[in-house]
Amino acid sequence: MTTTNNTAATATTTTTSDGGHSGDPGGVYDETDLGHPGYSFRYRLLAEPHLTRELTRQALAKRYQLGDATGTSKGGDSTSRGAAYSVSLQPCCEPDALSQDRLSVESWTINNESWTFAGVFDGHGGHEAADYTVQALPSQIRSALSSYLSSSSTGAHASSSSAVEPEAISKLLASTITAFDERIGQALLALFPRGEAQVATMSDEEIDELMNDQEKGGTNAAILSHCMRGTTALVALVDPARENLWVVNLGDCIAVLGEAGEKSNPETPARSIVLNALHNGGNPTEFERIEREHPGEPECMLRKRVLGALAVTRAIGDHTFKLPAVYTDRIFLNARVRFKTMTPMHEVVPRIRTPPYVSNTPEVKHVALGTAFNGGSLSTAEMDAVRKVIQGKKSGEGKVEEGKALPDEADPPPPTPLRDDGDVVEQGDGFDVEVVPPTPKVPGAVPSRFDDSDSDDGSDVSTASEGDDNAGFRHAVSEQLARNTEYGSMVTDGAANRALQHSKDCQRFLILASDGLQFLYDDEVKAEKWADVVGQALVANDGGDGMDNPALSLLRDGLGGTDPKRVSSMLTVELGDRWMDDTTIVVLPL
Repeated sequence: MTTTNNTAATATTTTTSDGGHSGDPGGVYDETDLGHPGYSFRYRLLAEPHLTRELTRQALAKRYQLGDATGTSKGGDSTSRGAAYSVSLQPCCEPDALSQDRLSVESWTINNESWTFAGVFDGHGGHEAADYTVQALPSQIRSALSSYLSSSSTGAHASSSSAVEPEAISKLLASTITAFDERIGQALLALFPRGEAQVATMSDEEIDELMNDQEKGGTNAAILSHCMRGTTALVALVDPARENLWVVNLGDCIAVLGEAGEKSNPETPARSIVLNALHNGGNPTEFERIEREHPGEPECMLRKRVLGALAVTRAIGDHTFKLPAVYTDRIFLNARVRFKTMTPMHEVVPRIRTPPYVSNTPEVKHVALGTAFNGGSLSTAEMDAVRKVIQGKKSGEGKVEEGKALPDEADPPPPTPLRDDGDVVEQGDGFDVEVVPPTPKVPGAVPSRFDDSDSDDGSDVSTASEGDDNAGFRHAVSEQLARNTEYGSMVTDGAANRALQHSKDCQRFLILASDGLQFLYDDEVKAEKWADVVGQALVANDGGDGMDNPALSLLRDGLGGTDPKRVSSMLTVELGDRWMDDTTIVVLPL
């Protein structure tokens, strides 16, 4: 039996007499139904501090030091902003149930400044694609970024956020990830230079000898496994000044930008913005896109899954869904490394008519961090005033004397264009916004990318269209604080100081998570809740539960929070199959 959501954590328990005592690290044995009345499963009820220690151990909780030797980078003047945090949990220890999630957190020194990279990769069908991606993709992105910065006309100063072109970085990230996946497929195609005709005419023995070369080093077998397996990719990049954030997504992991309440006012609620759409069959936009691309193929999307088998609609790997059917029929099905699917692949092959069905084109979002939450504490009127200051500065007109009001002849900038196709809308240095249609909430589903059940695995997602679309807004406000009176009293000591003080007083952060986090919250994206939990942990510099890792605090909240029975049952229940999805969380203070 498998369960994936928080109903397991609310299950009833009964105490047995064959356990230890409350101070025993082994705990007391209890029983739970894991949310399924009529069933009974034994687990160990752990007392503190053993429960927190066991959660920390199983979740592989880590803290990463970023930036220079002091742990800081430009724009990051606190200890928390020079760090990142992660957890990755799959409590079932059976060999076939081990987590297929992978993560990466790195600090890259380019042109003597520190860029921050983070990624979450949710593998499916096996470990190979996720393993290869986490090992190879970050270095390829770093190489592409370094080449771009070195060749930029701004030379050594290209790494400054005021000089970098956000649209160029967005395109670089998207093209690097797409090319990475293309090379995975090309490596396989290169083994058959005559293409489909060669594959169709080779004998099974010839294909077996060519592809299953494990005894000869396994080069071709590795190529094969990278194509047969798949992984999502959720990648974040932050510039040295921490003024620009890029989030790139393939699949159904989730990125949330959060802002904690003000330290001076602990009652201030946290704020959150969901930064990406979910690329799965539960997203109507993705479902309809695939149907449009494959007219006359009613089974291209079946049970809200690609060809009735794959939950995600965009991914790295999964070349069964990207290559002509003959490659699956003759090569993949003859591999010694078998498919790990609930849908028999011989049922999928006849549905492969006009590949590709799974896309390797990522969604990219650029966020100008200074204006992501509508300019911090600036009012609308103050933001308009600063816009006009910037416009006048760029044009050489509109010089404002100290104490004088700004002219009103300039019209406000047009709204950021919105599109409903789930693709990126590039809009200069502002917050690139796209409409993300809501994905319906679905009851608990088996946590498998490959699934033949009638369950769906969408989630309620909405992207806030907050944020300013004016280039250089935050930079100009920063300059105003330094120059104090250059642009007049309207923005001195008032708007500029309040905006910058708000930025210092409020902790902003990024949450990257695999879809297992959604399952812990009843298959929903609870962005506000997540931001509140992480924000409180960061502001207090403590998780509030004996933990100083905000990613661990969020994971614990999803598992059951302060209820030791709920958390213990999720960690220690005695089952031979997974009872929750792989769950990985990265928290990056900004």
